[in-house]
Amino acid sequence: MDERQQLLACANAGTQVLKEMERCENEYDYLSQKEAKFKKRAGWVWAGLILCPLLALGGISDLFSNANLGAGGRQWDIIGTVISLGVAALCVMSIKNHNKRKARIPVVLNEHSKLCSDPLMSWLPHDYRNSAYAFKIIEYLTNMRAKTLQEALNLLETEKHQAAMETIAAIGAINGTRY
Repeated sequence: MDERQQLLACANAGTQVLKEMERCENEYDYLSQKEAKFKKRAGWVWAGLILCPLLALGGISDLFSNANLGAGGRQWDIIGTVISLGVAALCVMSIKNHNKRKARIPVVLNEHSKLCSDPLMSWLPHDYRNSAYAFKIIEYLTNMRAKTLQEALNLLETEKHQAAMETIAAIGAINGTRY
């Protein structure tokens, strides 16, 4: 059995680990995106959490005051109070979700770290132990673009470099400069 076949056998044995690793990476990306969105609107959430209950409290006290308003005036007070309480509830839910995501991120990173340390992944150098690189290396070996792990890693690095150069060229084209 040559090196390519041995590597493919190791990769096939670690397929389940790679799928779990990919799941962790996708979950981390999702959580990170949600947290970035929360950070953009965190000020509004906190302002809503403080102001809306105060507005609702004002509306409730106005409803129970002895002011002689017509039926229409009371109706708008009730609607305003309900909307204020609803916005406050949304703010509370947003903060609770933020706290859940914040607590989940270290768990996901720990799971990923354990998967990277799995003995079934020992065939792959530690710097390349993520699902995208591993699946790409397996693809090179399967399609016979590489016969050894060294060839597969060199091909991966070449393609990464090429993609980076294309990105720089695209940015340069947008900015009107050449790289």
